[in-house]
Amino acid sequence: MVFSVRFGRENSTNVWVMGFNEMKSFLSIILLLLVYVGHAQGVDVPVGKTEYKELQTFEWYELGYENYRPKKRVVNDLGNDLNQFQVLIFGGTWCPDTQKLLPHFYKVLHDAGYPLDDVSLYLLDFDKSSPEGEEENYAIKYIPTLVLMKDGEEVGRIVERVKKSVEVDLREIIRDK
Repeated sequence: MVFSVRFGRENSTNVWVMGFNEMKSFLSIILLLLVYVGHAQGVDVPVGKTEYKELQTFEWYELGYENYRPKKRVVNDLGNDLNQFQVLIFGGTWCPDTQKLLPHFYKVLHDAGYPLDDVSLYLLDFDKSSPEGEEENYAIKYIPTLVLMKDGEEVGRIVERVKKSVEVDLREIIRDK
């Protein structure tokens, strides 16, 4: 048994011919993808205002935190200046960018002497929303997003990825304010 799949226009000569075993493999892959997508949509993820200590239950957090080596000189520069700011972080435990950057955010804040209990952490679902709806107040479209506030006003943010490093980007935001 042979199957053919035609790509392009009706009179196109681009034909891909699959044997029965290739078709079975192709359909198996499609089925696995559909199961994965369906499962991903049904996964329970922590959502809402969260204490940073809850992040320590995730292996990706522990590994990212322990393996990140911020530039000590830059972190020392942040020191007391950083304590003048309120820090809000929006992310999702299901998001690869959050899994990469969230441990780095916390490592830099810790090393700079910022009280981690003072960080407002909001974990978002797949639709980037939370029960509190705080992400709407800050127009969060991409995660992770770290927002720095001073006297109730936003002074800067790091969105989805860093330009240089977490500590250098934070220092640049603080120096501009």
